[in-house]
Amino acid sequence: MTEATLEYVLGLGGFYLDPGGAATICRRVSSLGVKVPAPYPQNNLQPVYNAVRQVPITTKLIFGGDSCGCTRIIQLAKDIHPRTVDYMFCIQPSYWCQAGAVPIGDNVKEVVVFYSSWSLTWGLGVYKPPLEIPPTAITGENIYDGKIRTGNGGKTTIRYCYVPDLHPADNDTIGVQDPVIVDIKRIVGA
Repeated sequence: MTEATLEYVLGLGGFYLDPGGAATICRRVSSLGVKVPAPYPQNNLQPVYNAVRQVPITTKLIFGGDSCGCTRIIQLAKDIHPRTVDYMFCIQPSYWCQAGAVPIGDNVKEVVVFYSSWSLTWGLGVYKPPLEIPPTAITGENIYDGKIRTGNGGKTTIRYCYVPDLHPADNDTIGVQDPVIVDIKRIVGA
């Protein structure tokens, strides 16, 4: 199995507003042999930067986040460029936290974005962060259809998955957690 670390950034309100899904995801990923420090609050990223600097270059780097934490992990990935982020999962990125957000850079190999509707989340889980160079789609196709597409000049694969769930949806085992676990198992060879 390949060495890997998950750095997870919580949404606004941290564990106070999280229904327990973030802790469950981290526990499930840890059970695969991936190093998982405690999730970080989205309003203080310095500890995340410090932790990432300690991760050996040979270790697979995984970023995860929910709500406002998603825009923070995208910024973090941009800030550590050219270091590679092997996998990133964004659970219901918040429309209300996208001001000043950067697009997902070409140092991120693989991304999955779980999003929902305005009627279910009041905008809290509808933002679909773009790549720096968008994926191509056949005319008439919707890039938000759950299919894997390639962007950033062929360097990043991205999948936008609609999950009809209330915010933050990180406690959705079948629609969110299981696909993330399957992806991480593939990446680390578990």
